[in-house]
Amino acid sequence: MADTNKDYLYSTLWTIILKKTNKMVGDLCFVGEPNGDGEIEIGYGTYEEFRKNGFMTEAVGGMIKWAAKQPKVKAIIASTEKSNYPSFSILEKNNFIKIGETDSLFNWRLKIA
Repeated sequence: MADTNKDYLYSTLWTIILKKTNKMVGDLCFVGEPNGDGEIEIGYGTYEEFRKNGFMTEAVGGMIKWAAKQPKVKAIIASTEKSNYPSFSILEKNNFIKIGETDSLFNWRLKIA
């Protein structure tokens, strides 16, 4: 049974469809509702045959625009593998700032409000 106290939009997997071919390119989501600091985490993945075409950079930009209209959202956070340059390049192109790291991950943040 669904929890009616939670906003399902923060737990929805969004699929990117290439209009020209009607094929799924990738998907992305927010990982739950905003935390106490108004931060939401974003996750995403592009299917291999569609990588390096800018689809995910554009889709993340769209998610940022949506998040910026949500009154509870103050920032978007993300983590990427240090070795996954294409993934963190998407964040850099969308103005995320690297705020820390672990042995294997870079941590990113984009201030909304």
